Amino acid sequence: MGQATNWLKATDFGFAIAPSAKVVGIKVRWERSTNTAVAISDNAVRIVKSGTIGSTDRSAAGNWPTSDTYKDYGGSGDLWGETWTPTDINASDFG
Repeated sequence: MGQATNWLKATDFGFAIAPSAKVVGIKVRWERSTNTAVAISDNAVRIVKSGTIGSTDRSAAGNWPTSDTYKDYGGSGDLWGETWTPTDINASDFG
């Protein structure tokens, strides 16, 4: 695998989860593709809690497809190695 050259940190989604809700899992859906001239693969896919990048990595093996495709990371029972409240996810520094 080549050296990581780019990264993206996405936060401030504007979620409004009810304070009484229970967070039981987090799924991230990423729309991704590459062209045939450049192979791109995940280096790390991590959650951001309170502005801090987590240590649990959900990256997928292999190169990204050449056609526009959705890839899910995490899921309905995956808390990414963290404990969560609705306030954590509603926060502008969640990502």
